[in-house]
Amino acid sequence: MAHAGGFTVWLTGMLGAGKTTMASYIAARMRQVGRKVEVLDEDELRDDLWKELSDSKEDRSTVIRRIGAVANMLARNDVAVLVAATSPYKSVRDENRRLIGRYLEVFMDCATEKLIQRDSTGKYKKALSGEIPNFI
Repeated sequence: MAHAGGFTVWLTGMLGAGKTTMASYIAARMRQVGRKVEVLDEDELRDDLWKELSDSKEDRSTVIRRIGAVANMLARNDVAVLVAATSPYKSVRDENRRLIGRYLEVFMDCATEKLIQRDSTGKYKKALSGEIPNFI
């Protein structure tokens, strides 16, 4: 089956907005039709690619650039890449858009109350109490 080449769908949004769920669903559907696909999930990649980094703006930007570099390598090798990453800074997303070329960005919107309700990590609770000062 011939494909038009690789591309990246970048799913962005807050923690708990459904990025990973959506990426997994799309990947499963694409595999059903024989497409090479890879999901790059920010949380799954953390320990291997940036466990030394903090939640500062500079480090968060580095994380998103690293994911972009991996997505670009895969996309240029005819892989459909689905990224699930809280990517808060437009300038860095724009850098990745220029780097990758075939790039679609999707913002996963979700009500704040629902995000707090879905929070299995306790990060929203900590952020609201001031324990996480740089929470996105």
